[in-house]
Amino acid sequence: MLILYNTNAPLYYLPYATVGMIVLNIFVMVIMFMVPPDQAEDFLKNWALTYGDGLKPVQWVTSNFVHGGIFHQLGNMFCLWGFGLVVEGQLGWWKFLLVYFGIGIIQCATEQIITLGFDEGMSLGASSIIFGLLAMAVVWAPKSEMSCALFLYLRPILFEAPILGIAGAVIVLQVLSGMITSLFTGESFGTAMTSEILHLMGAVVGFGLGVVLIKIQWVDCEGWDLFSVLSGRSQMSEEEIYDQTVKKEQQEQITQKQQQRVLTKEQINDFIKSGQPQMAYANHLRAAKTWSDWRLDEIELTGMIDAFHKQKMWSDSIPAMVEYLQLHDSRTDQTHLKLTSI
Repeated sequence: MLILYNTNAPLYYLPYATVGMIVLNIFVMVIMFMVPPDQAEDFLKNWALTYGDGLKPVQWVTSNFVHGGIFHQLGNMFCLWGFGLVVEGQLGWWKFLLVYFGIGIIQCATEQIITLGFDEGMSLGASSIIFGLLAMAVVWAPKSEMSCALFLYLRPILFEAPILGIAGAVIVLQVLSGMITSLFTGESFGTAMTSEILHLMGAVVGFGLGVVLIKIQWVDCEGWDLFSVLSGRSQMSEEEIYDQTVKKEQQEQITQKQQQRVLTKEQINDFIKSGQPQMAYANHLRAAKTWSDWRLDEIELTGMIDAFHKQKMWSDSIPAMVEYLQLHDSRTDQTHLKLTSI
């Protein structure tokens, strides 16, 4: 049995909800022990997640608190404590409860929908939620270490391990266990609702939630989230991170400026094509005040001048022709003659 009892991950909140969920799980186990043997089957049918018996949303909650035995529950509660510390330490108690029940409900609902065509079967336990919390801890604090105690023949082996390493080992063991089970059952891995598949489903839900909560800024991983670690950003100094952030902001400003310039050019050309050279030239003047390096291409400028002349706006075309003579030379003689005649 693996016991997770502490972590060096930054904890901004005390684990009130984690302790509350552990107490609630133990309370439900006590109730199960008090159920008479002849009523145990009915109890499980009502509380566990049943297959092939329609959708029962109440079971999407209750099944997460029912366990198959004392060792099943002990293993889950020790892991709930460890990963609950990390997740609730970032979220606080009420957000943690939303995440806790959210993982359970999403996973159980998906599971019961998939198994609507089954003739029988059920699942129970908080394992899927715990795998979801494990995945969230990996997203938020992959390099933070967990203090672990591994009991082999009642002898504890104490060690520290990074969350990413623990999660990787657990996921690999789940996949290997599922593949070995499929060899004995003759069913392909992933086609039956084995405990390994249910655990992995919970991990997928938790991973997705972990990413979403970073994006909506419910958590601040201070540059130590999974994506920052994989990209090497977590190894940067504060000055390097600041420089990278400034460069990113500058690049975004440059991109935005380029987009605005392109849009302005498009508007000017639209005005020229629609026979509105005054509007085109007014936009051109505003752009020149906004950007010191603003210039119209020769084709755009001559198109504007021609549009003025088509509408016999001779005086209005003079500034555009003067600008043309200052910037371009293909039609210099023709433009000089036109200016003279005007």
